[in-house]
Amino acid sequence: DPETAKALLKKAGYEPGEYEVSWVYDSTSPEGKAAADQVKLGYEKSGFKAKAYPYGGGSLYDVWTDPDNALYKKINVLGTAWCQDWPSASTFLPVIVGTGSPYNTGGFSEPAVDDEIERIQTEVPLEDQPAAWGALEQKVMTDYMPVINRGYYQVIFAFGTGIGGFANDTSVGGAPNYRDIYVK
Repeated sequence: DPETAKALLKKAGYEPGEYEVSWVYDSTSPEGKAAADQVKLGYEKSGFKAKAYPYGGGSLYDVWTDPDNALYKKINVLGTAWCQDWPSASTFLPVIVGTGSPYNTGGFSEPAVDDEIERIQTEVPLEDQPAAWGALEQKVMTDYMPVINRGYYQVIFAFGTGIGGFANDTSVGGAPNYRDIYVK
């Protein structure tokens, strides 16, 4: 929503084109460059100054998780790609928002969140953990919003007459909805 983004930038004290966002993209394919061009266009339409840096030396994680990397020092949008396991965020939330986690590329650190992660992992009965993780995820994204989804990578589908109930689970970014799939 470019107009809302511009209004939020103005509320934060920035005029269109004053606040720069910069990131790296996978330059090993024409699709990577084309995707970066579209992301840049979206940022610019939303009032940001945008700079994309090509990277073809390996995984983007090589940049995102290495503060000594020359490109890391130039960018302010870091990333991670992680698929949440259903029905619990136990393999997702601690890794993405836990203080000191290598995949906490935003550097989010909140002692109350770390304490709740520890409490859920060590004190909450296994059968109650999915609800506890869901509540923590809701709190983190409502009170702090340290993660912004900026991409949707793929959808995994299965086909065949022996498979029923197969659908994409949009809440986990491309994985099947394991709750409803079955073999006929």
